[in-house]
Order: sequence, then structure tokens, then C-alpha cells
Amino acid sequence: MGQKQSKSTGGGKASEFDLIIIGSIQTGLPGHLAKDSTSTSSGIHNESKDIWYDCSDTFGSIQSFPLGGLNPFQISGVSPLMRSTFLWVQDKEPHTGTIEGSADLKREWPEVGLYQRGFTCRRLLQVEFYSIMSKRLHQSVFLKTPKWACLEPRSEYVHKEAAESDEEDDDTLKALQEMTRSTGKYITKSKRLSKLHLSTNKLRDITVGHNKTGAIRAVKFHPAKPVLVTGSESGIVTLFEICDENSNLELKKGENFLQDVSFKDFRISSIDFLDNGATLLAHSRQKNYSYSYDMVEMSDYRDARKVTQVYVPKAFRELSSSKVSLSADGIFVAHLLGKTDLLVFALKTMEHIATFRANQCLVDFQFSPFERNIIYGIAENGGVYTWDVRNQADNFHFMDDGCVRSTCVAVSNNGQFLACGSNTGIINIYDLPSAMTSSSPKLLYTLENLTTSASFMSFNHSSELLAFASTSKFMAGRMMHSQSGEVYQNFPTRQEMAVKERLTACHFSPSSAFFVYGKESGSVSLYRLNHFDVY
Repeated sequence: MGQKQSKSTGGGKASEFDLIIIGSIQTGLPGHLAKDSTSTSSGIHNESKDIWYDCSDTFGSIQSFPLGGLNPFQISGVSPLMRSTFLWVQDKEPHTGTIEGSADLKREWPEVGLYQRGFTCRRLLQVEFYSIMSKRLHQSVFLKTPKWACLEPRSEYVHKEAAESDEEDDDTLKALQEMTRSTGKYITKSKRLSKLHLSTNKLRDITVGHNKTGAIRAVKFHPAKPVLVTGSESGIVTLFEICDENSNLELKKGENFLQDVSFKDFRISSIDFLDNGATLLAHSRQKNYSYSYDMVEMSDYRDARKVTQVYVPKAFRELSSSKVSLSADGIFVAHLLGKTDLLVFALKTMEHIATFRANQCLVDFQFSPFERNIIYGIAENGGVYTWDVRNQADNFHFMDDGCVRSTCVAVSNNGQFLACGSNTGIINIYDLPSAMTSSSPKLLYTLENLTTSASFMSFNHSSELLAFASTSKFMAGRMMHSQSGEVYQNFPTRQEMAVKERLTACHFSPSSAFFVYGKESGSVSLYRLNHFDVY
């Protein structure tokens, strides 16, 4: 420190090295540098503190020189090679620096940025000096720096940026709310079921803990309460509660099991409900009788239950009933006794009403869902039959197009479609009114999605969907859009199709909000069909 100070001259005289800036520049000095600064027409005279600046990096042997009365622009304008740290400020001997006439300097040093006796670095500082002078000239004309050129302090900038960000988020949220409010009517769910994508949610298996009763052969949704009923080949009927009420379609949490009832030596093949769900009928292909399970009060099954056997008349008891179907209103029950004979009885009295016979083995039949007197049946050779219980002479028959061996039949609830399945997996869809007036009706659709025998089919309540499946192959179940004949490619999902489970039965809930597959393992696959809002 002492060596550096010894280089300063005393008595207010200039030091050994003088910094001379060409031109007359007037500016305010911040802090202590603005002290005692005066301006004259011939130059600038500053009476301020002596500031020592380390220039050893630039000038080699020159260690330092005082910048007497240096303006801020002069300090900031020094070349980056010269920028270092101020060593100290000399308070006792203020230094007076004078800029001489610019004309003489220009003649001797036309490009001078720095003048020093015996030494100059004008070429080094020429560009920086020009930049400084241009800036000062601009400020002298416009008086002050424009707002757009001013840099904000970082703290204020960060604070302002955060505030603007919050305001932007608020504005975005308000705009989004306004947009969704105004477009609400455009994003409501379509009333028409999509033909390309079926929106479903796979629900958990509600039979867990109660599915060790053998393969499920029948599944049925209760017509009034959100209850699923399963029937196994071991003769056990089990009831599961899906949700708390019909309007709340969220799957019930916790235990879904309600109760079960066992029928000894009775392999259940189908289930029907009577009296709006007050009575359940369980049927078996190996028996000529059915079981009636009385459920008067749905809130307390176990106390109100009553099981009785429903036999066919004695004259027909020698024949086993391979299939049973109940009319939509529960008035009639039809039994397939033998291979070709279809007998119709009054359910309450089991009085024999009518007998119908097919030319070939009858493989499947069902009552019309919209007219209690009509029965649709299909024979093994592909013959499709229509029988009228009230008018037994009024029968109709046609052959299923291209059928090798028929396996199942299904009729839509609105009376529009008739579906015929075969052992090749091909399913033919007919327009029912047209098919009933022609011996060679025209096909509406032909479904070739199954590669093995079609085992069962079911239409939903609105006839918009047809579910069909095969028990001969793992997860061979599909769903068709009835109005277009398109089979959904996203149902079931690829992950489900990879599961090694055989499907044995299916059913839609009364208003199609739920759909279920029964499986050979004793469990079920329960789905929520999102297009439908009612159980």
C-alpha cells in the first residue's frame, strides 16, 4: 500500500501519468464522485478524491495511476483488460485533472483515447472511447435515458415478473371458466351411442371370496334393485349388491355379498325373475322342474326367503327339460322336452297351453321381449321358427342364410333385430319385420369376429348393443353397435383378451348402465357402460 501511494505527487499536482479524455462531457457523479464537480467551456475541472486504479494487467511495468476527477462513464468505459479493483481513495490531497483544448490534441493525437508521456494505448481504447462518446452525445440530446433502455433492479424485476405471472394465471383461469361456461351445451354427452368407441370402465370383481362354487352358468341383474345374481353349476345362487341405490352408480365399497342359496344336485343353466323381482326362478337342463326362490322383501332376503319346486305336469316328467324360457310378463313358461318338442305352460297352474314341433333338433328359443304370445326358435339345420301361443296355426319358418349348424338365437327388445349364431362363429343379423314376411329375408349384417362356435348372445334394453361370445376360446366376447353393424375394437381391451378365462354367460342391467360376463372360473367381469346413466 505504501509503495503504491509513493507514486502520487503532492500539493494537488498531477501525477506522473495523466488520463486525458478528448471532448467536453458534463454529467452528474454518483456518491462521493459527484462532489465538487465543475464544468468549463474549455474542459472539465474536477476537485474530488484521488482514486488509484490498478492497471498492471494492461501496462506491464506501470503499476497504477490516479484517475483524478474521473467521471463514471470514464470508469465504466475503460477496456475490460484494464478493469480491476480500486486500491484506495486518497482523502488529503485532492487531485486536479484538466482536459486541454481538443483542437491541439486532435492534431497530435487524432484517435487518442489515453495520453501518457512516452506511452499510449490509443488503438486499444479507440473503439471503447467511441462507444462512450456516442452514448454521452445521445444523453446530451435526449437529456435522459429512455424508459425502454433502462434496466430495472433485479429485485424489482423478479417481484414484478412474479406479480405478472400471477396475474397471467388468474386471467387464464378466468378465460377458461368463461369458455367452458359458454360452451357447456356443446360438450354435454351425446344422446347417440358412438359406433366406433365404446366407453367402459372395468370394475373390480365383486364375487371375490364367494366364487369357489364352480363355473358360473347364469348371470342376471335384478329388474328393480341394483343387485347381481349368479348361478353356478354346483347349484348355488348368489346375490351381490352393486351400488347403494339406482341413481348412484358408484360401485359399493366394501363387501358386496348379500346372501346365497343352494339347490342340491341341481346344475343351474338359467335364471329368471317374476313379479318385478319378488321371485327368482332357477332352471336346469338336466331336470324337468325349476326352483322358485321367494324374495318378498329385498331388504331382508334371508328372513323372507322361501324355496319351492315347480314341476311340469306328470305326463311330461319322463322327459328332461333341456331349456326353459319365461315370457316377458311371467304368464307363460316354455320347456324344451326332448329334441324337437316345445311345450308351453301357464306358470301359476302349470296347465299345458300349447305344443310346437320343429323339423330338426331345436337348439335354442326365447319368448318375444315385446309380445308375450310369440316364441322365436332356431333348429340345428338353420331353420328359424316363429310360433304364436294364442294362434297355434299362425306359424312362420325361414332358413338362416349360409348356416352350417345353428347354435343360438336372440331378439332385440324393440322388435327390430333378429340374430342367429352358428358353430362357425358367424352371426347373421336380420331386420325382424322383413324376415317375418319373406322365406328368404335379406341380411342386414354378418359378423365374422368369432373364430369358434357362437355360444350366447344378448341385446341391451334399447337394442343399441348386441353382446355375443363363445365358450370355446379364451375371452372370446365382442360387442356390436346395432344401428351400424360395427363391432367395437376397443372392447374388451387387449389386456383382457390376453387373460385365459372362458366366458359362459352375459347380461345387461335393466337400463344398460352395467354389463357382466360370467366365467368358467366362478368369477365375473363387471363393466360400467358410461353412455348410460340409469341402472
